[in-house]
Amino acid sequence: GNPLLKPEYINSFESGYSKFWEKHTFIGNAYYKQTANMIQRVRTVDTLGIATTNFENLDQAQSFGLDFTLRSKPCKWWTVTANFNFYQTIIKGGESELNNEGYSWFVKGNTSFTFWKNTQLQISGNYNATMPSAQGTINPMYSMDAGMRKDVMKGKGTLSLNCNDIFNT
Repeated sequence: GNPLLKPEYINSFESGYSKFWEKHTFIGNAYYKQTANMIQRVRTVDTLGIATTNFENLDQAQSFGLDFTLRSKPCKWWTVTANFNFYQTIIKGGESELNNEGYSWFVKGNTSFTFWKNTQLQISGNYNATMPSAQGTINPMYSMDAGMRKDVMKGKGTLSLNCNDIFNT
């Protein structure tokens, strides 16, 4: 770690729109975030060629984006939620080699089923596209999780089983 890190401070502004129907909900947002003292991993190489990676404060970062969420309940026992976010990030590191900018996006999905005496099954997945960082980009990432839950003892307890990153990505 780096004991000299300063805390990040974020100013965030957003404007949104929500529309509700009987079985569906749509939410759209436009946002702007400014981060002071942004914390990022920075790799340095000394004169012997030894690379060291440590967390450091950068000057600032800005993000502009659009976020859309759709939630649907097609029937009493099934709920589906999807989220899509597209944004631009501008990173100013204080040194020119730590400046970067680029566009990215992510998508998340979640579905939940209730069946057999209030037993719930939930499956969720997400994909993050290539993202800009201070010294290049972060490769795309994806994962899928699943969980099952059952209330027991007349609602006084819950049994649950969760599997994270099912495909070990």
